[in-house]
Amino acid sequence: MSRSRRKTQIIGYSGSGVSERSDKKRWHSAMRARERDELSKIKSGYSDADNHITKIKDDIISSWDMVKDGKGYFGRMEDREFYRKYMRK
Repeated sequence: MSRSRRKTQIIGYSGSGVSERSDKKRWHSAMRARERDELSKIKSGYSDADNHITKIKDDIISSWDMVKDGKGYFGRMEDREFYRKYMRK
């Protein structure tokens, strides 16, 4: 892995320098809780199974609340050290 490099020059913009792992864990936890509640309503007879629609990511949590702001293309840079730093995985 010491020699692995990115194939494309796209990196994510992050304000805090940490990964999105905690945000993804929070989202998946909320998603499972919402689905569990919906399925328990169907099982107990409060809701109709034919009208159940699985939630999507934007229904649960906003992507604006997450750490990463997006991705950007940085292309071939003149500064070799900068290029090497961001092209490694």
